[in-house]
Amino acid sequence: MNIDYPRDVCITDEFREALAQVVCKATAEQPSEPFHYMIWGRNAEGARQPKGSEHLATLKEFAAKLAVTLTPGMDVISIRVLFSPPGSPAQPFHLDYAQHFSEVRTIFISASPSTASNCTEWLDFGETNSEIVARARQLVQKGITLELSDLSPHKPAVQSLVLDAGQVCVLRTSHVFHRRGPNRSEFTRITFNVDVAHLPESPEFVDLDTCRSLGQKRICGLDVVDALDEQDICLHGFPD
Repeated sequence: MNIDYPRDVCITDEFREALAQVVCKATAEQPSEPFHYMIWGRNAEGARQPKGSEHLATLKEFAAKLAVTLTPGMDVISIRVLFSPPGSPAQPFHLDYAQHFSEVRTIFISASPSTASNCTEWLDFGETNSEIVARARQLVQKGITLELSDLSPHKPAVQSLVLDAGQVCVLRTSHVFHRRGPNRSEFTRITFNVDVAHLPESPEFVDLDTCRSLGQKRICGLDVVDALDEQDICLHGFPD
């Protein structure tokens, strides 16, 4: 299953308070463009890392428990909060960390609503999705930039990941091309994001976004979060 909407996930008051404090701090720093506020990243400890706050520790602990419950047997590789203010442009469609791992899932908790005009979008290739993903991986392994035309004659439908505030979703982000959709709404979309994978596949993996954020008050701006060719598999040539 590529998308799951688990129910009865216990969202604790401690998590809600810690997330609210982090959101308040992050939005005070950089409110005008899409950005990620990095909570924790795998093997980023060797970088210049400031002393973490109590709120960061709470979010990290909650993410670890969430992963055990929703994605048993997988390892947390990155924890972040996503911000998409009004007017944010669309990202390229991509597969998360696909240059390092064969299987990645992302746990989303919507801190705000996620609507059709302001959401994560994903490409529905129907029954051909596995074939498309395999072809994409083969092309990138050969050093070929992946273009939409490379996937012809398949024509995917763009789907919207619509969530209520507080709703939880698990997306198989290594096998579903997805992106930050354009924000055509009047509110900032905020999402708590936990990426998990099987670490033995790539034990030396380093979460570069976290490393780069540590000298920038834990913020990765648009230039970083939309530079997707370094660790992901990016689909170029798709219209916004």
